[in-house]
Amino acid sequence: KTINLVSLLRDTLVEIDGHGQDKLNHAYAYGGSKLSLETINSNFDLDIDKYVSVDFYSLAKVIDIVGGVDIELKDYEIEQINANLVEINKIENLKKGTDYITQNGIKTLNGRQAVAYSRIRKKGNGDYERTQRQRNVLKSILEKYEKQPSDKKFEINMEIIGQISTNIPVSYIKELGLKIFSDKEFEVNQYIIPYEGSFETITYKNMWCIKPNMKENIIKLKEYIK
Repeated sequence: KTINLVSLLRDTLVEIDGHGQDKLNHAYAYGGSKLSLETINSNFDLDIDKYVSVDFYSLAKVIDIVGGVDIELKDYEIEQINANLVEINKIENLKKGTDYITQNGIKTLNGRQAVAYSRIRKKGNGDYERTQRQRNVLKSILEKYEKQPSDKKFEINMEIIGQISTNIPVSYIKELGLKIFSDKEFEVNQYIIPYEGSFETITYKNMWCIKPNMKENIIKLKEYIK
């Protein structure tokens, strides 16, 4: 009955097979989910073999399917959400000001607003706070899903499956679904790697990067997911 969410900071400097040292998020750009898994496993001494991949626009659809996510917004986040919505509205050919937010506090965000919230990086504590926002969204999706009746959950499941790519067998997905249905209440823990105080920031190949103490972070990561 425990879910451990661990965010790996995208600017972490790692070894990527065939590309040398580079930012962690570049592994996905170079080789998709396969190379991302290989990079995480080789750098952090793990043996992950399953993944679910979802892009920002698929995430927005998933959030709308469950009825939005409940997020407590800070004052400085409102301006950043609206700034990110400017770009999203242009891409989707929507009128200027669509879905703008005017007040802080606890708000139910639709998919587009939640994506804009998840992308905030220029205010607050940089990527640390951004990954916290992303975990907030994931946690809220779980909470909203749990409140749905069984027939609605089935509908949501079918919609979500169409919005993601994964190598997880259907039989295993069903097994996880049964656990969720039977257990109901989950403790959700949230972590970040590299953790505070275990890295330095450097400029590498004209890129701002996070250089972690890998030995310390491997130990901490395994504590988080044991």
